[in-house]
Amino acid sequence: MSSPVLQTATELSIVLLPEFGWTIQDQLVYGPGSVFQGYVQLTLEQQVVADRLRLVFHASESTFQHEYREQFFGTQRILWENKTSDGVLGEPSYRFYFTIQMPLVQFPPSMLDEQYRCAFKLTAHLDLPNGRSIQAQKPVLYMPFIETSLLKTPLELKDTSHNTTVSFKVCALDYVPGDVLTGTLKFESEATEVSMKLHRISTLNHGKQQYTGVVASSVHKLYNARTEITLDLPQDLTPSFSYGRVMSVAYKLSVKVERKGALRSKQWTFDLPITIGTLGYGIRASDELQLYTSFRRVFDTNSSNSSDPLLPVPRFMRAIEYEESLPVYESDRLPSYDTTVVP
Repeated sequence: MSSPVLQTATELSIVLLPEFGWTIQDQLVYGPGSVFQGYVQLTLEQQVVADRLRLVFHASESTFQHEYREQFFGTQRILWENKTSDGVLGEPSYRFYFTIQMPLVQFPPSMLDEQYRCAFKLTAHLDLPNGRSIQAQKPVLYMPFIETSLLKTPLELKDTSHNTTVSFKVCALDYVPGDVLTGTLKFESEATEVSMKLHRISTLNHGKQQYTGVVASSVHKLYNARTEITLDLPQDLTPSFSYGRVMSVAYKLSVKVERKGALRSKQWTFDLPITIGTLGYGIRASDELQLYTSFRRVFDTNSSNSSDPLLPVPRFMRAIEYEESLPVYESDRLPSYDTTVVP
């Protein structure tokens, strides 16, 4: 009898369950201390001989210009291993469940731009005889805990240029993605329009290079001496952070009031620092939360003599089973199982 032959129709994928984390634009998001569960789906058109199925969770940050790369962690769990003489996987499909808990550590957020990348990723490896392997990858969206708060008293700025007083008042400088940034504008005489722009300032700490771009903008016509103006913040904004070893991100709101004249325009401007957080007003992160820079790097051999503790890594936990995931049972017959579930 011939051994089973691996077919290209073999499918390997990673699925994250929606019961864990929160969502940004329908994408699951996890933070420090988060527990998340999923499974590796293996679909076969015919039998396959395999040695083991491994799941690797790793994360790193890197810069493209300076060719810098640091791996935060890399940990793996064997979800299935051949314990028979033939190592045959013969069912049409399998599900291998896993549960992972993130350490209570503040890493940089998942992000990708022209200068910097911070990525968290799951990789499943189906190891086959003779050193062959089938792989599947799944990005994990990670966000740190960035607190926000309202101002105790409203902040009012004034510009008295051109013998005219213009004031701009806000009640908050901290927001979360998807919020509406609101301010009140007062103008002593007739104006034409006001523009609002939110700038993201990314700073590469190696070389102190700054990159600025507009991430949100709005224009309002002015009809009254007192006008409320708003700016919708995108759902996918990268949070503000300054603790990164390589990258930091900050935001600035620019408000420009313009009055067009017969010969030239007159302008009044206001600039305010804005914090984009991930926790709503009044929500506080754990006191035990620590920055990743407070730890010794896992893969840095030069820091072996450091007194700093070693950076904690994500922990694989025993898979959590749910009753709702079982097939529906009917009293007159046994349930039909189309999938083999491996805990």
